[in-house]
Amino acid sequence: MSFVNRYGGRGLGSLDRALASRMTIRDAAKASRREGFEFGPKAQSKINRYYNTFIGEFGGDTNINASGLAAVQRAMAAGHSAEDVQKRGRREGVSWGPKAADYFASLTQQQQAQDMMGLMAQYQPPAYEAPTMPTPKAMTSSSSAVGGSAKGVKIKLSGMDPGTRSGGTRSLNRKARNKSMQISNLNLA
Repeated sequence: MSFVNRYGGRGLGSLDRALASRMTIRDAAKASRREGFEFGPKAQSKINRYYNTFIGEFGGDTNINASGLAAVQRAMAAGHSAEDVQKRGRREGVSWGPKAADYFASLTQQQQAQDMMGLMAQYQPPAYEAPTMPTPKAMTSSSSAVGGSAKGVKIKLSGMDPGTRSGGTRSLNRKARNKSMQISNLNLA
């Protein structure tokens, strides 16, 4: 079926109907050359205005300068990268539909994740070095309790009879101890 028969003529209204059915400006221009007809002046003016734009090449709404995911996919199928599509869209003031915007956002997140993985793969943590521990030193002076001598220390004996040695503190032998007696949670029995 010819363009004129399918869309009802060769004027601006028929061009808008073709664009609404997902035809691009370039597709319409190619159809006119192929079928040997010329568009009316308003339709041709619109074709001339949008022919070299993203929307003219891959599709979208010329009235609001917006394009969707299908146009983005057509551009990528034609060999353009997603980054190139976004740059061209920004340069031409194209607004992206929600699905195209979500698609670009997901690509950005994927790229950020890949960048992070690359950074993590390159990261070399510094070698762990244990802190140096000071060498413990024993006190060896004569006035300390450690390492000194007992020279000159006098032992005070309790008031017992020197001859019997029975007075004073009485030591406990094992037989005299209570079996349940404990000191500091140690069972002395």
